[in-house]
Amino acid sequence: MTQPDASFRDLAHRARRPEPDVAALTVDGAPADPFRLFLQWFADAVDAGVAQPQAAVLATVSTGGGAAGRVVLLKDVDDAFSFSTSAESPKGHDVAAEPRVALTLFWPDRGRQVRVVGAVEPSDASVAEQDFRHRHPETRAAAVAVRQSDPVPADDELGTRLD
Repeated sequence: MTQPDASFRDLAHRARRPEPDVAALTVDGAPADPFRLFLQWFADAVDAGVAQPQAAVLATVSTGGGAAGRVVLLKDVDDAFSFSTSAESPKGHDVAAEPRVALTLFWPDRGRQVRVVGAVEPSDASVAEQDFRHRHPETRAAAVAVRQSDPVPADDELGTRLD
């Protein structure tokens, strides 16, 4: 059992894993289109059984001027990286005020990370509606019962809202 008085540095050192056995990326071997490379890496992560390889950290500048980061799930990648959020959520307010963001995906078991920087643009409302309809019914109910990023109410109130 780990000693409770062990330092973070000691614990982190013991937590290291051997480097993954993946093919090295070379400039000559990389496709010219970065989206194509991303999709190849994403397919590799899926095939390797990486848990939720579509999870990404979205970094924004908060409306107060500070940095903010949270995990989002990519919904699509074509000529852009797409994710869903409520325009009324803190991240919705952040990107409305300052659309420049950074997105990071990390697949440690594959020895890869992807970092994307750019500006957020709202998608067509029909795309957002389609994304919402594809969610699990319980997830849709929760999204309606509790606004994104609001504190979750007490169990009895939450149950009433979900009903």
